[in-house]
Amino acid sequence: AITVRMLSQQSPRANRSVARLEINLPSGVELYANSQSVAVSPDSMTLAFVGVSGGIRQIFVRHFDQFDTAPVPGSETGSECFFSPDGRSLGVLTNQGQLKTISLTNGLVVTLTEADFTAGGAWAPDNQITFSRPDGLWRIRAAGGMPTQLTRLNRSKGEQSHGTPTAIADGKVILFTVVTGSGRGEAH
Repeated sequence: AITVRMLSQQSPRANRSVARLEINLPSGVELYANSQSVAVSPDSMTLAFVGVSGGIRQIFVRHFDQFDTAPVPGSETGSECFFSPDGRSLGVLTNQGQLKTISLTNGLVVTLTEADFTAGGAWAPDNQITFSRPDGLWRIRAAGGMPTQLTRLNRSKGEQSHGTPTAIADGKVILFTVVTGSGRGEAH
């Protein structure tokens, strides 16, 4: 079963309700544990997760107003997932190092570029997707095009990677993790 904590975009003073739910994984499917193997849509009504069955990874989606969890066609080999701002598409990082988008409405799969499949992604409201490569964070339009580099590793400070981006302030700010080693306290 998957347990999900849902965060509200409401102000701290607003009345908040707590929602608890349990989602049973489909028969024969295990949750793939990675930094972005579970995602909740912006409207908090859909859950996407990476499942493994028979050694094959695939993205599954569960709409909270339905009982069934369904595989997302075209998401085979997916390692990480994140939602578009409107919740109608997923960004998927594959274990072959590709960044893809998959429409949840019509199934269209678009391969955008090469990316680090273990470092996460963020889809901002301006339809720009931030992702990681071995030399830093990059950004590409969700519709495709040439990626542009956002950050560069500072090797003199021991930086090994930039990853797990999160778009905030309508995508004007990207929060991300800088890894300087493999031990505790070496990710900032």
